Amino acid sequence: MKKMTIMLMTLFFLFFFWYPSKSNGEENESPINVYPIYPENQLKEVKGYYHLQVNPGEEQTIYIDIENFSDKEQMVLVYPVDAYTGPTGGIRYEEQMKEEESRLLHADLALSKYISKQEITIPPKQVERVSLSVKVPDVEGGTFIGGIRVAMASPDNQDQDEATAKDQANVVIDNKITFTVGIQLDLPTE
Repeated sequence: MKKMTIMLMTLFFLFFFWYPSKSNGEENESPINVYPIYPENQLKEVKGYYHLQVNPGEEQTIYIDIENFSDKEQMVLVYPVDAYTGPTGGIRYEEQMKEEESRLLHADLALSKYISKQEITIPPKQVERVSLSVKVPDVEGGTFIGGIRVAMASPDNQDQDEATAKDQANVVIDNKITFTVGIQLDLPTE
């Protein structure tokens, strides 16, 4: 009988305390998406990033479609990022990296200084085509890599602050939605 009581208590404990509970978290789908529009000088077999055959000193215009799925106007920032080799050997696209994490071999290889930066407002349920000017470095041959980052502009946290009552503790998780499209510029070596 004692064994039966212990077994029932154990089952009760397992069922009552380990039963999965429902979470009240929000489902966070991105309100925007980004689609690169490939120019004529894009390598045909490459998709997912810009891989362009360019000449030194020319100006290249690239286009990105940004779609707003939400019912609200969305403010996005479109800005250049440089490509770095990360600690694990992969490519990381960042505005700036800490020197101990990675570094560029030479400052002239930073593609970000050759691309324009923009701030765009996208109406609800619309697609906005954004043009970006890339000034091709005036050097003899080689490959430059970097990228374009599209980031949701940070919302004003005033509403969250007002919702926090006195003597209450709140945890706020601030997710930043960004998209990065890589760019590789191949200059002729001859």
